[in-house]
Amino acid sequence: MNHTLTGLDEAAEEERSIVVEEEYLGVRLYLKEEMVDEERSYSDGWAYHDGLLIKATSEELLRATVARMVGGGDDRSLLDQRSFWDVIERVEQSDLFFFLDFTPVVTVLEELVSIQSAGAPPNILGITPERVFEALALDVLEGFYLSLDLSTDETSVDSGFFYREKRGLVSLLAYRNGSLPHPNYIPDDSLAVSILRFDFGEFWTAMEKIISDISPVLSGLYGGYREQLSTTLGIDFNQLIIENIDEEIVTYSGFGADQKAAGNPTLEELSQVYVLKPRDLQGFEMAIGVINGLLGIGQSSWEPREYLGTTIFTRSLSLAMLSGGAGAPPSLLSYAFTEEYLLFCVGSPRLLESALARIDRSGDSLWDNRDLDLAIRKFPADSATFTYHDLNALLNSLFVTVARLQQQVEGTEDGLTICDPSNLPDKKNFPFFILGKAYAEENGFFGKSLLIRKSE
Repeated sequence: MNHTLTGLDEAAEEERSIVVEEEYLGVRLYLKEEMVDEERSYSDGWAYHDGLLIKATSEELLRATVARMVGGGDDRSLLDQRSFWDVIERVEQSDLFFFLDFTPVVTVLEELVSIQSAGAPPNILGITPERVFEALALDVLEGFYLSLDLSTDETSVDSGFFYREKRGLVSLLAYRNGSLPHPNYIPDDSLAVSILRFDFGEFWTAMEKIISDISPVLSGLYGGYREQLSTTLGIDFNQLIIENIDEEIVTYSGFGADQKAAGNPTLEELSQVYVLKPRDLQGFEMAIGVINGLLGIGQSSWEPREYLGTTIFTRSLSLAMLSGGAGAPPSLLSYAFTEEYLLFCVGSPRLLESALARIDRSGDSLWDNRDLDLAIRKFPADSATFTYHDLNALLNSLFVTVARLQQQVEGTEDGLTICDPSNLPDKKNFPFFILGKAYAEENGFFGKSLLIRKSE
């Protein structure tokens, strides 16, 4: 055994760390130790074997890992797990690979829950740590993986998690694989786009089941309140709202024409449009009116105006207004019903107008981008989600945001400029976008994302 960096006696006197070198099964181990109360204590360790660096949080784990690699360790391994074999089959190649076995994690959580439950006082709703833990059914989780494959023009990230059955928290993942739409109303300069197939009816049924398992009392109170609302208002919210939303949901973010005209908008000014397709449009519109009334927002507080034959309702609203207190500046909220869709916008109403101008009409849209079209072909046609992010535009807005915040800071010394607003990057500085899809399968939920360089 060799001592490096310092001697044990010197380390004891100066309370410094040492690195001890040791041969184990033909492999040299490096054990970093500290003197604690005049005793040597392991703090870190590593070894090199067959071109690989091995790091471990304990000496026992380091030795066990080396023993496995040289063929003299325990027969048990991750290869005994079905989920790990599934990952190996999914990941063709990678420069970075990570896998987490949920089984020991859930075991530790279960022990902590038992300790908490032992000292938890009773409550009127009957909620206990054990009931919450059992309702969430974390024991169905098997493993999580992430792999990263790097190249000059394209970087691929694969990830996902496995479960044994769709119960508890996992049952809330009410995604559906299928052919996702490419709506013409999404502008070609959108910063972020999300399209998904999600069953709100299944999601809400699963949520009600979890609430009932956690607290039958709370579930009964909710059921009674819902029944009272249905009797008083004459409408069934589950039927007209939750079960009325079609599986296809579209959201996108960008800046309205007014914001772009003002020049260099910040991320704080980013506007979002949400597009839903109610199965019963008239019933959904009636339910929206009732919700406005429950929130104390009369229809007269919405300012209506006509745009291309569609009525847009706009008003300013903030959480402070709902609570009756002071707070952040209010946001502009807008919504409109077409013959098929409900469009809801947070931010500039001009972004909502651009969507209305494109629905069932021609015009430049996101899908005219040839780079995006080529990238989409690298994925299977059917999926549960689609996401797109223009990294250059997002970073540019981030730099503008930092520059604006910097200007608001009082007493900043000269020469401490974080971001020069007069020298913002152009589209050539970071010409990349991220495209991703996710897939719902019987034993898990998996996704793939590509970081792709734009063509010149």
